[in-house]
Amino acid sequence: MFAAAEKPSFMRYAIGNGVQVELQYFNLAAPDNGTLFILLCIFIAFGYVLAASASDAMVVEYAQREPVAIRGRIQTAIYTVRT
Repeated sequence: MFAAAEKPSFMRYAIGNGVQVELQYFNLAAPDNGTLFILLCIFIAFGYVLAASASDAMVVEYAQREPVAIRGRIQTAIYTVRT
């Protein structure tokens, strides 16, 4: 039911035993910076939702100003470009 607890074949040595030149590519402080990363992602997501909501409101406002004969063309064009 469980996988064998063996070392993977691709892992030849532990990170701490690696060559110093290769260690520069590893972020060994990543576990300590996890909270900051999550908070930044939350703020970015909030900004994205805020901008998307504002742009949708502008699209609706412009679509309502279109003449009845061509109503929806601006909205269709904007959503086609955005997607």
